[in-house]
Amino acid sequence: MDFLPTNHHPPPSERLLKSGRFNNRLLCEIIKHLDFIKLMTDTEIYVDGIATMQIKNINDWLDAVRLQIIQQKNPDTNDLYLKVLESSHIQEEEYFFHTIHSDWDNIIRTIRENHEHAAESAPIERPMSNDKKV
Repeated sequence: MDFLPTNHHPPPSERLLKSGRFNNRLLCEIIKHLDFIKLMTDTEIYVDGIATMQIKNINDWLDAVRLQIIQQKNPDTNDLYLKVLESSHIQEEEYFFHTIHSDWDNIIRTIRENHEHAAESAPIERPMSNDKKV
């Protein structure tokens, strides 16, 4: 595990935190954000494949219903209900990437809003307006 030092050498995560290569204050704000736990949970569900079987079961059920309709009713290939069943398939990667991206959007948007008037943030207004000639 990365967090446990071995042979009195700091683990890679600790070395990275102390390196100054990124903004530790921002990392702390991300971790403290209310949606951070949601981000981590959604990420864990995707990475560990926790929902994979359930998603496959749902998609298999949709396929079975679609096939049953085709066998019983022989509808047109552009039948509304067949298209609804087809479009109801869950694309696991697409779903989770969208969900995780949305989590990040909420976190980053909130942090940016909190920084709008902070001294260390760049000013919102441009120093030179368009009506001034250079």
